[in-house]
Amino acid sequence: MKFLVRFAGEIAIKSPHVRRQFLSRLTHNIRTAMKNADLSGSVTQEWGRVWVESDSSLIVELLSQVYGIQSFSPVEYSCPSDMESILETGKNYASVIEGKTFAVKARRAGTHPYSSMDIQKNLGGMLNQGRGQVCLTRPDVTVSVQVRDDICRFFSQVIPGPGGLPLGTGGKAVCLMSGGFDSPVAAWMMQKRGISMDYLLCNMAGDAYERSVLKVCKWLCDHWSHGTKPKFHVVDFAPVVEELKNKVSSRYTQVVLKRLFYRVGEMLAKETKAEALVTGEAIAQVSSQTLTNLRAIEDVADVPVMRPLIAFDKEDIIKLSRKIGTCALSSGILEFCQVVPVKPATSCPVSVARDEESQFDLTILENVFADRKILVPGELSQSELTSAYLYQDSVEADAVVVDCRSKSEFDQWHYQGSTHIDYYDLADSWKKHFSKDQKILIYCSVGMQSAILAEKMQSDGYLAYSFKGGARALMKLAESEN
Repeated sequence: MKFLVRFAGEIAIKSPHVRRQFLSRLTHNIRTAMKNADLSGSVTQEWGRVWVESDSSLIVELLSQVYGIQSFSPVEYSCPSDMESILETGKNYASVIEGKTFAVKARRAGTHPYSSMDIQKNLGGMLNQGRGQVCLTRPDVTVSVQVRDDICRFFSQVIPGPGGLPLGTGGKAVCLMSGGFDSPVAAWMMQKRGISMDYLLCNMAGDAYERSVLKVCKWLCDHWSHGTKPKFHVVDFAPVVEELKNKVSSRYTQVVLKRLFYRVGEMLAKETKAEALVTGEAIAQVSSQTLTNLRAIEDVADVPVMRPLIAFDKEDIIKLSRKIGTCALSSGILEFCQVVPVKPATSCPVSVARDEESQFDLTILENVFADRKILVPGELSQSELTSAYLYQDSVEADAVVVDCRSKSEFDQWHYQGSTHIDYYDLADSWKKHFSKDQKILIYCSVGMQSAILAEKMQSDGYLAYSFKGGARALMKLAESEN
């Protein structure tokens, strides 16, 4: 099937040179999206119009996720450009307009013995002899006729696209990601303005949390980042948090923490030649997002800080996340704020923030940034996204260890300090047993059942892991510890 792609009106008003650049980028992004989705077909430009041809039904969903496309229409019929053929082919719409209001709109280019108005009058008059009723203002059905040289094409459906500008035409930015509702929506909005993204996670909660945020980024990359290859940078912030707790007054830890996020974001921006930072901050949503605190936080940034959600209500943001497709993924992610004091400062002047931060050893930031992990979400398979984050081969001191084997196996041997919860009981009721801020290490006989449980719990936002190798491997570890 062939589709006429209408690009956003903003592109049409650009200078001819810029418009050509934008259309070139748009066609590149569509081709890349089709290639990544393994869809055969073609993308062509013809007299300032973009045509996409593909036999796959998936092409409709794909085109609705390419920035720069205002709308698109499947070509329902085509015929030679003589008036007789046009009227004969137009009869196919008689059943479509029955009992509805309709209008005929025609556009013509080339040399023909008739005008666009002639097509509208003749075809509209013929269709009006049926059971439809002409309405030129807000018709139920618009029969569009496009004649160019020796071919005429018909279409009546108009499928909306995301609009905006082609991704990659607006420069590059670094988005600070937490994985909650806000930052993915902020990234989507900036991408809609043509700005490509890299993502930065300042991780304060371990691998399970990292995986949850990575899944959100992968969704954005797979569904909305056509034509680009965003990278996902993970910086281990555990050493930063420890230093922060020891050196900064508790009331100001959250403000200073955000300043440190910005500092690392700026390091990444300079390294990747990004021109701005993007955040999901909204006025007064949390204590660090008052005007005074935002001013104190962005004091450290030399690059512009973009906050596309600054005046949004939470419900507005969640509504957009449903449209984008990240809502379900984000709803299972716990926002980690271990350093938030009981009474955080809601009005921290810049001078106070600077004084508090001066107690912090900034060389720690350089070290954790240098040791960061870099992933390409769009290139990760589902198995890579799962297995790399499910298993642990050590027992952390603060982990709750759970034996999900049978009671008899537990009585015969179990890891010291572990709790017995039967596999089926745990599968049905983990929410009764644990909170999302606990680290949970599950083991079974060989590591298969525990992996299934860990996968389900991680998808629900829990910090759950499976011990690699099961009870036998854990027994060897326990022997080595003794």
